[in-house]
Amino acid sequence: MPWYWLLSKYGALGLKVFVEKTPTEEVIVPVFGSADGAAGYLSESAGPWKPRKTSRGELVSLDGDV
Repeated sequence: MPWYWLLSKYGALGLKVFVEKTPTEEVIVPVFGSADGAAGYLSESAGPWKPRKTSRGELVSLDGDV
């Protein structure tokens, strides 16, 4: 099974996934093929965001509340 990588952090309400918004307010979840690719997406000052291994099933289960 292939693995994918997200950027995530733990907040007061549990795990949060890094998202970006387009100019039209569409939510984008950046997904990467490696931990290095995910880590390289953010600057050194990214704070608590860290690469997190995830499966295809978990990606499908993400909803609009990411």
